[in-house]
Amino acid sequence: METSPAAKFRFRDHGDDMENGESVIGDTKLIELKQASEVDFQDNLISNYSSFIRVLRETEGVNNEVMQFKYHLMAQKQLVRNLMDNDCLKTVSDDPVDTALDESMIDDYNPTTSFKTCANEVLETLDNLLFEHRLEEALRIFEIEDGDSPKVKFQDDIPPDVWMCYKSDMAERRAVLTDKLTLMADNTRVSAAELQKSLAGLSRLGFDHLATRLLFKYYHNRIASGVNNMQSSLRSLPGIYVHDLAKFVFSMVSQAAKSFVLLYGEASPYDSELMKWASEETEAFANCFIKHVRSISSINGGLSTVVDSVHLALSYCSLLSSQKLDLQPYLIEHIIPCMKSTLKAHFDHFKKVISIFTSSDVWVMGRYLVSGILIDGSSSLVSEQHPEYCLLTNSGRKFVSLLQTVIEDLSSLVSVFGSSILEELVDLFTEYSSLLESALTYETNDAVEGAPKIKKAESLSQKVSVIANLSTLKYIFSNLIINIFKDINQLETVIDGHMTSVSDICSRLRAQLCKQFIHSIMSNEASCIKDHGDFDLLQGVTPSLPYQILFMEVRKVEELAEDNIVEFDWLVSLLTELIETTFEWISKNGENWVTHNKIDTTDQESDRMTQFALDMQFLVEMARHGRYFTTNMINWSTDLVSRMEAALASSGFDLNRYVVDYEKVANFAMEAIKKLEALEEKTQQLNEEFDQLDDEDYQPQSTINPIEDDDSSEVSLDIEEDENRKVIEEKGSMEIKMKKPLTEKDDAEEECRIKQEADLTTSDELLELRKIKRVSKLIRDQLG
Repeated sequence: METSPAAKFRFRDHGDDMENGESVIGDTKLIELKQASEVDFQDNLISNYSSFIRVLRETEGVNNEVMQFKYHLMAQKQLVRNLMDNDCLKTVSDDPVDTALDESMIDDYNPTTSFKTCANEVLETLDNLLFEHRLEEALRIFEIEDGDSPKVKFQDDIPPDVWMCYKSDMAERRAVLTDKLTLMADNTRVSAAELQKSLAGLSRLGFDHLATRLLFKYYHNRIASGVNNMQSSLRSLPGIYVHDLAKFVFSMVSQAAKSFVLLYGEASPYDSELMKWASEETEAFANCFIKHVRSISSINGGLSTVVDSVHLALSYCSLLSSQKLDLQPYLIEHIIPCMKSTLKAHFDHFKKVISIFTSSDVWVMGRYLVSGILIDGSSSLVSEQHPEYCLLTNSGRKFVSLLQTVIEDLSSLVSVFGSSILEELVDLFTEYSSLLESALTYETNDAVEGAPKIKKAESLSQKVSVIANLSTLKYIFSNLIINIFKDINQLETVIDGHMTSVSDICSRLRAQLCKQFIHSIMSNEASCIKDHGDFDLLQGVTPSLPYQILFMEVRKVEELAEDNIVEFDWLVSLLTELIETTFEWISKNGENWVTHNKIDTTDQESDRMTQFALDMQFLVEMARHGRYFTTNMINWSTDLVSRMEAALASSGFDLNRYVVDYEKVANFAMEAIKKLEALEEKTQQLNEEFDQLDDEDYQPQSTINPIEDDDSSEVSLDIEEDENRKVIEEKGSMEIKMKKPLTEKDDAEEECRIKQEADLTTSDELLELRKIKRVSKLIRDQLG
């Protein structure tokens, strides 16, 4: 049953429009078509069976002919072997008898004819071998021809053109063999074994440079292909990208080196070419490494990721040293610029972090555990002289924690990038020091727009805390640096220079604090000695007001050690520097103290001399009392008094008539110290009482009964007023001259006197006087 094409077309056109009954009819037609095609196939098979049998028999005949041809080829191969083993392709035998026979045989024949016969046999054999791609056997023939071949003996007996023709024919076949070997080695799908065989063949033919170039090209292509395939790994798995990249690239370089040694041996004149190629591949790897490192963010552990990447790259690169390929210097040379910029970017981020947490510091010292922060895991900071706890401010503690984290990340790279790491760490410490310096000064830091504003250290204890914090950090930082770089001998000089600069920073800020402190006390009262004649003498000679204030302020600093806010030894050194700075300030500003006034009388000049000597002696006794006395202070005091005497003598003052009794001056100075200490103790007691009064001032008004106005309340107010007046009188004793006993004054005069006293006091005393004024006003209001 056959179906016309039209019927099929109509079936396809109208299949979608058939109803259910028509669909069943269509399926039946398909089955009928299948059965009809099977019948046709069987009929064709039966009718053409005889033809199939005939083709099969002819095929068997062809197979027999193929087998006969194979036998013929085998016979020809045996003939070729025999020809190669013949005496015409071998060197002349070493046996003298055989040599004589062979030479006689050669003499019997025409040399040209014999040479051509041998040459034709060799050329024909080479053609067959090249055609059959039997390259190894062809190489053996070329090696024989290039060696001590018997045909060389014919060179003198045959025409030159015949010899040149033979050499030309051999060169053509050598070029063919070279092309075949090159084509095999240059194939992108060639295996390593086939490549090695091809390169060895080229080397045996004398094409060493070509073999070397093909070897490097093969492994370069493999490296480039592998790196391109890893680009997807960079996007999906950045953590292992450098690991896979370094492992692959340097393993390929290692395989290339092994192939090179197999080709030329351990000692080869081409070793420099291998090193050059390996260096180029290392540079290419470094470029990929740099691109990856620059993509790593400086936030969220970016530094540790960079360090791990460097470790992996250097580790795999160092494995090649066993094959006499020291590529680490080349790798380091190429990645150093990138590492410097990367370190700088990360440390710039750390500087921003430091600025943020320093902006919230209120400059209060605390004791923090610092044990184990060193790289070697020591249990204490350094030596037995220092405890495991250090006094630091809040930002100082955070700075130490940051240093610890950074050094732990970078400690393994100091042998490679030591100088860069050292510079960045010192720069980080310098940045924090500049923030501390801004806290000591009153200048606003608007250099960096949007940077957090550092809180100023207003009080003396805050300023001392800032300096103490910096001194402790300098000690910790110096020991951390020395520990981490202890095995890097070539950086010893550089480290010493940086540590010196760190110490200079701390010394400069200490000196700056001392100068500011002395200037704030001494400069505003510099004229009090010249104008002391306007006041009456105290009962007993006392130091000038600035020195009394200096003593009270120094006592506040000493209390920091008593309260364990700072270390006592460190405080002693600070106070020693403070007193020496005072002497230095007086020396540089001597015109304010020793200037002669022509209208002064002789008694006034004598008083001036005595007062100045007492002031200098008071500084010495103050230092001796506080246990920070040095011989330099005696020298300063003696020198300044001598300058004062010289100034007075130059003005005509007779020093012999008015001799200063220095023993009495020393006694006055020690007595003044005792009085000031007693005054300090009283002041503290009164401060506590005033604090209690302030607390009562803020009690709710409902607790006061305005109706009650008995005698007891009036007596209480009178007592408070008397105590208030007594406090004001004791505060007035801090002047260089005591005024006459107080008389009854109205409120306006009292207000004026309090204001004048406030101008001659420090900020703490001003606060106390304000308390007195507030309580006095409250008392007057209640009395009124």
